[in-house]
Amino acid sequence: MARMVSKQRNSRRANEGKGMAVMLTALKHCMNRNGSESEISCLLHFETWGLEEEKLYFHADQLLRGVYSVWLEVWLKFFDRKDLLVVRSEDYFADPVEVYSRVAEWLGLDPSAIDYHARIERLGKAKTPAEAAQAMQAPVDDKLWNEIRQILLRGEREDVLRYEFNSRQAKLAAQGQQEQGVTGNSDGGRPPMSAAIRRELTEFYAPYNQRLAQLLEDPNFIRGWN
Repeated sequence: MARMVSKQRNSRRANEGKGMAVMLTALKHCMNRNGSESEISCLLHFETWGLEEEKLYFHADQLLRGVYSVWLEVWLKFFDRKDLLVVRSEDYFADPVEVYSRVAEWLGLDPSAIDYHARIERLGKAKTPAEAAQAMQAPVDDKLWNEIRQILLRGEREDVLRYEFNSRQAKLAAQGQQEQGVTGNSDGGRPPMSAAIRRELTEFYAPYNQRLAQLLEDPNFIRGWN
C-alpha cells in the first residue's frame, strides 16, 4: 500500500510539473504576442486573450496570483504606501501572535488593550459611581487575549508544518536531494518539484520579486524567494 501511494504521489507531482510547464509557456506566449505592452494585461486579464488562455486560466491563476508586485502597483494607484501593510506569510506561520500584534499596532490598536475586555464589561454594568470605581480597580482579565493567541497558534499549525516541509524540500531539491521519512505533513509528504520546473519558476518570478522589494523599499522582504 505504501509503495502504491508513493507511486500515486510521484505521478501527481509529475502531472503538476507538466501542467506548470504548459502554464508558463502559455503565459510567455501571451506576453510575447504584443511585446512589453501586453505584459501587464496578460498578468491581469490572461483569460481574455483567447480561447487557449481562457481554457488555461484556472491553472494559470495559480501562477498569476504570485506576481505580487503587479497587484501591489494597482493598489498603489489608489492608496498611499503608508496606508498599506504587507505581511509575509512565512513570518505569520513562524510567529502568528507576533504578526497579529504587529498588524494590530499598525492599525492603531493596542493588543494589550484586549486584556481590559472584562473590565470594560463590568464598567458597562455598573449602576453607581461606587460600582464603576470598583470595576476600574478590578484585576485585568487576559482571558480573551489568551483565547485569541490559542486560536492563532492552533488554527495555523497544519499550514506551519506544510510550509516548513516545503521549505526543506525546496532546499534539498536545489541540492538534488529528497527528504526521506518525511514527517509533519498530513499526506506523508510529496516528491520535490523537478529542478527544471523550479528553475523556470524562479527565473519567471525573479524580476517581479525584485520589483516588489523596490515598491516596499525593503530588500529583505523577498529573502529566501529566489
